[in-house]
Amino acid sequence: MKILTAITATLLALSDLVAAHPSAVDFALDLPAGGALVMDLVQGNGTFPFANTSMGLSNHAKPPFLYTAYFCTDENWTGFCIGIGFPTDACWNLKPDGGFYKAITSFGPDQNTFCLLYTTLRCQMGIGADTVAGYLWPGTPNVGEAFNDRFVAMQCMAKKQTS
Repeated sequence: MKILTAITATLLALSDLVAAHPSAVDFALDLPAGGALVMDLVQGNGTFPFANTSMGLSNHAKPPFLYTAYFCTDENWTGFCIGIGFPTDACWNLKPDGGFYKAITSFGPDQNTFCLLYTTLRCQMGIGADTVAGYLWPGTPNVGEAFNDRFVAMQCMAKKQTS
């Protein structure tokens, strides 16, 4: 019963966002066959990770979701925001018709997670230094002018432990 209540509450919250920002609700990553993810779409309130997520994504995403990333359309963790739990460290392309394709301004992964964000599809390194940016927890409230609204793919992995 608790699961049904949580699902209903999440669906109601998402239905409220449809009128405000239809493309954000359509957000999805291009998932490989059998790929699954956990995500929570919220209106950013300036906190990281989001204090207003309905699913408690950080706790819900472990395991089988190994890596969690949070991002927003505006600086300082505002605008439309999403938290995503990834099942693998594969490359994930943002969907061109989704609400976050070339629209990420704030970005941060969970602790002990490292994420690479790319301005090229399929996590390809292009010519020049402005094709990839790496982020550790707590991320950044503003990716900066060089990368603002340019990311189209991402890959998150465990942070390498140093002795």
